[in-house]
Amino acid sequence: MPAKKTARKAAKPAAKKGKKPLKAVAKSAARALKKAARPAAKKKAAKKAAPKRAAAKVPPAVKDGRAEGYPQLTLTLCVRNMQDSIRFYEQAFGFKLDFSMPGPDGKLGHAQMTYFGGRIMFGPEGAMGGTNRAPVTTGTEPAAQSYVYCPDVDAFTARARAAGAKILVEPMDMFWGDRMVHLEDLDGYRWAFATNKGPFNPSQALPH
Repeated sequence: MPAKKTARKAAKPAAKKGKKPLKAVAKSAARALKKAARPAAKKKAAKKAAPKRAAAKVPPAVKDGRAEGYPQLTLTLCVRNMQDSIRFYEQAFGFKLDFSMPGPDGKLGHAQMTYFGGRIMFGPEGAMGGTNRAPVTTGTEPAAQSYVYCPDVDAFTARARAAGAKILVEPMDMFWGDRMVHLEDLDGYRWAFATNKGPFNPSQALPH
């Protein structure tokens, strides 16, 4: 009896030992399959992620079509003398020069100025062989007018007048809630600067 018990005890570990290699083989095979599948899964994930990474590199401001740092709308003016116009817009309107560069003839051919986030560009008369001229040169009244908001239209008017702007209509309260001034720059372009003072009041509108 002791010999049989000893044989059974010896057989049990042997059986257990026989089972372990099978499990180990199965686990090894599963691991190998996972490793083999990983590169393919990574490639698929990389393909999916690639467009997202490319989109993330695009600056937010460019998504609506603008160059980064530029407003959606920019006014370009043809002027007689670039330096005089830059100086006038700095002194009279408070614009700031951001950028300027010479043209093919070596003279100042392009300038950009900003005002509270708005931007204007200047080009000289006849630039690039063109026939464009400023209103004051052609003697015609400009068909378009720029409307700009400023912090204090009365203080703005005094500053513009002192710098040589032509005041066409003194500051006055308008029915749409703005206090507005009409003026003209050195090249004959018309401008309206305004400060909002209240809400729109249709009862004060002029009858048609």
